[in-house]
Amino acid sequence: MSSSPHDALFKAVLGQPEHARGALRSVVPPAVAEALDWASLAPCSGNFVDPVLRERYTDVLFSVSWLGGGEALVYVLFEHQSTSDGWMAFRLLGYLVRIWERWLTDHPRADALPVIVPVVLYHGAQPWSAPLALDALLDIPEAVRPAIAPHVLRFTYLVDDLSEVPDDQLRSRAMTALGRLVEACFKHARTRADLLDVLSGWADVVREVVRAPRGLQALALVIRYILLVNDHVEPEAL
Repeated sequence: MSSSPHDALFKAVLGQPEHARGALRSVVPPAVAEALDWASLAPCSGNFVDPVLRERYTDVLFSVSWLGGGEALVYVLFEHQSTSDGWMAFRLLGYLVRIWERWLTDHPRADALPVIVPVVLYHGAQPWSAPLALDALLDIPEAVRPAIAPHVLRFTYLVDDLSEVPDDQLRSRAMTALGRLVEACFKHARTRADLLDVLSGWADVVREVVRAPRGLQALALVIRYILLVNDHVEPEAL
């Protein structure tokens, strides 16, 4: 399966801790964000994510420590979607189980599992509509749900729905300039015929991207993405 332009840009930028840190911090609950040592955020090694998981195209798995140290880790499964997936909760469950199974293989004497926080970055044209809770996918008569609820698996995942985030909020996120520009392009690049007008409002962010180390190379990634996904933009004008 070849990588889509969305996959390629996501992994090239938001697969890097320096850019992912702010994106993740902006979507997890504030109390969780304050309890994590974000400086410790690191991508998991390839030998941690097992072959089955890679075959199912999990995007990025990060580890991050709790403040105060110790052996406790939080694994952040950072998935991205350009279309709403009604089975996302079920897909994520498969990822979580495989991650925990591999973790137990590497830590056979453990007596507790690390927390995994599933985060979906969504940049579709319409708001995310899929159920956020796994138990919403279970075929249970409504009258019976309260009685059976304690006995069925339930978890919810976080969705960062860029279609629902105003541009001024995207611009003010505590992220790198490149991370903010990429999220703006995920939000607008495919759907806006007036994309150049939209980008003109982000000119200061573009300049900040260029001034950063390897800034021109980073901007080239964004420009290539735009030209691949937007048929209305002329290369010369861009």
